Amino acid sequence: MGKKAKLRREATQNFLVLLKTERDDSWLQRDYYEEINFNFEDKRDRLVHEFLLTEQSYVRSLAVIINVWKRPLEEMLQQELFSFITDAKIHDIFGNIQDLYNVNEQLLIGIHTIIKDWSNTKCLGEDLRLFAHMLKFYTMYSKDYPRACDILGECVDNEEGFNDFLEETKMDPLCHGLDLRSYLIMPIQRIPRYRMLLEEIVEKTNQDHPDYQDLVTVLELVKQVADKVNTAVTEAENMDKLYRISKKFTNEKDFQIMEPGRKFILQGELMKICRKDNQKRVFFLFNDCLLYAYKGNKFKVGQVFYLNRAIIKDLPDSDEKKLYNAFQIIGGSKSCIVFAEDANEKNNWITLLYETIAELKSAYGTLQNAEKTQSVQNFAPVWVPDSQSKACSICASKFTMTHRRHHCRQCGDIVCRKCWGKKKELPNQGRVRVCEMCYDLPVSTSVEEIATALHTYEAPVSDDPETQKLSFRAGQSVRILERDNSGWWFAAIDNQTGWVPASFFNPV
Repeated sequence: MGKKAKLRREATQNFLVLLKTERDDSWLQRDYYEEINFNFEDKRDRLVHEFLLTEQSYVRSLAVIINVWKRPLEEMLQQELFSFITDAKIHDIFGNIQDLYNVNEQLLIGIHTIIKDWSNTKCLGEDLRLFAHMLKFYTMYSKDYPRACDILGECVDNEEGFNDFLEETKMDPLCHGLDLRSYLIMPIQRIPRYRMLLEEIVEKTNQDHPDYQDLVTVLELVKQVADKVNTAVTEAENMDKLYRISKKFTNEKDFQIMEPGRKFILQGELMKICRKDNQKRVFFLFNDCLLYAYKGNKFKVGQVFYLNRAIIKDLPDSDEKKLYNAFQIIGGSKSCIVFAEDANEKNNWITLLYETIAELKSAYGTLQNAEKTQSVQNFAPVWVPDSQSKACSICASKFTMTHRRHHCRQCGDIVCRKCWGKKKELPNQGRVRVCEMCYDLPVSTSVEEIATALHTYEAPVSDDPETQKLSFRAGQSVRILERDNSGWWFAAIDNQTGWVPASFFNPV
């Protein structure tokens, strides 16, 4: 850390100490936060009371964003405590949060006044109708939210004093242990909550009640905004998940979890068959890739399989190999075998992988005119575990402490050094060592092609092997052995061969 950075960090810490002692929290004592107790006559009364309680909590949260984070950051900027953060970045992070606070504060004042002197004939509709016409501020906020998350991430990565500030404020009693990201997503989550509460209040309000028509009008306006915000809600929640996952990893320069368009799908532990023994790895499935990580104080990326060029192959249980609930992950530069704890877990992983690959291939097919299938030799082989080979597969010489095992990068078999020394250029792997048997074999002359199914197909039962059709699931990889213009391809799935409908795959 340079001298200027060190001085700036010390100044930031001094500012945070001063902030705790001099901050004005008088806003917490405002009248509209006062708790109101009244006798509930019916379900409608309870729902109205719930509306008030949730609105009090929400407005308080908006005030926390402004008083705990936004204003102190603006003061720190004025005192030149930042080298990376600017006025524009602070504006991008918080957007129009002040407008949201002003609008919702007025709503809270109105409904608090009404409910303070509540009876079953009182109406909320007029105040809510005035508020509903200001919901355009929420549309603006939700539209800008993804950029706010990006800028917040940039500030965390590039401004050391900002990290100190975020950690310190997270411990503030007003924040209840939640960080800034957890608060910034609240306005986006609030609109669906309004819709749900209003639907219930309208349902419990008699049609001849003076409040009914206004409530129906407000509900329709909220629905319109909610439909626009729903996409932002989904994206916001996904970005929040990606961010929280990324914080569990060590800093990875070659692979960034937070990427535009990436969506989190599943996390779980699987046993990976390694050279010497089986190792437990944590797998993360996203809509574009599958990665496994080494577990420690923080996760470390082990391997990333990009699904647009990966194959998932189901493996039958084998008593001979003591292999149960297993499947292969075949990638361009690395491949492996993993197994789950039970059949249900395995099926869940395979189903999700097949579905994700099918969706990805379908999207690629939309963006591109044709989906190119890949030669089977364009994929890395699965290495034979050390424990399954006592001797070289070519010369049969036994392995010892000095006569060691080596894996061929083309076929994955285990050979001795004598049968392994030559180098060869392989797709996605570069110039690597292969065994004597593979050295003279062509790399990409295989007529077999790998295609990924876009849809599930259930084949009819047939006794004729020449017309036998094969069943498959969306996302499953199929070896195409023969193609013609009949609309059917001759293919292989696992150890079975038969016909598959060409229209269920992207054009090749």
